[in-house]
Amino acid sequence: MARTKALLGAGARLSDYLSASLLARVYSADQIHQILDEHGSNSQRVRSFPAVAGVYYCMALSLYPEAAYEEVFAVISQGLAWAR
Repeated sequence: MARTKALLGAGARLSDYLSASLLARVYSADQIHQILDEHGSNSQRVRSFPAVAGVYYCMALSLYPEAAYEEVFAVISQGLAWAR
């Protein structure tokens, strides 16, 4: 059964609470690459959405389970694009 899209509340935006750069400060991309390499799960070629971005996305989803997937993805992708 489909459920309705979750919202954060009146006037609140996910970007007010979450920043991809904050996740990157706590867990650097180098740390994530090392862990992905150890498990053989790192990207093998250049992609528009690399494995490290997927890890940040999963972290954000677990931090904000009430937020819509699309909203979390937008915050992470915008934050990582800015960090470049």
